[in-house]
Amino acid sequence: MWADALPNLVIGLREGLEIGLVVSILLAAVRRVGGGGATTRPVWLGVLAAALLSLGFGAVLTFSRAELSARAQSIFAGLLSVAAVALVTWMIFWMRRTARGLSGQLRAKVSDAVTVGAGALAATAFIAVAREGLETALFVWTTVQASGDTVAPLAGAGVGIAASIGLCWLLYRSSVKINIGVFFLLVRPSC
Repeated sequence: MWADALPNLVIGLREGLEIGLVVSILLAAVRRVGGGGATTRPVWLGVLAAALLSLGFGAVLTFSRAELSARAQSIFAGLLSVAAVALVTWMIFWMRRTARGLSGQLRAKVSDAVTVGAGALAATAFIAVAREGLETALFVWTTVQASGDTVAPLAGAGVGIAASIGLCWLLYRSSVKINIGVFFLLVRPSC
């Protein structure tokens, strides 16, 4: 059981920490740009919409695969596994290039979005979180398919995501300063 749960626990923890850090940066930027009276509601609406999109993407993958023949299911799962590998490879190179300036880029986007309005702020949060959420859904889905009919991979992903939410909440509440560039270089996946 642990052999099936552990990979998704790590995926859930890692991707959840990335999402949590992005959300923390967005919330801090909104508070900094908007002063004490700034509302973070649009950020949370964008995060919720991105989470729903990611869950829907996972459901579409699951249900569309169920409608395929056994051979088509194998091809579909193989193609999505290749897509997951391509995403991880692209993300490693992207993070190496942009990790140092990620916090500044997000703050600049939030500053622009706050001046435009709540919809722009929600869209900024949605785009920032949706990319990670869709990536997480794809990774979890491919490992669930590889493990068979057990629920252990989903339990592992749930535990990892819950742990990352708790850790990010503690980090945000305690106002711990993290060098985002160093963090992403340390937690990048090794292939």
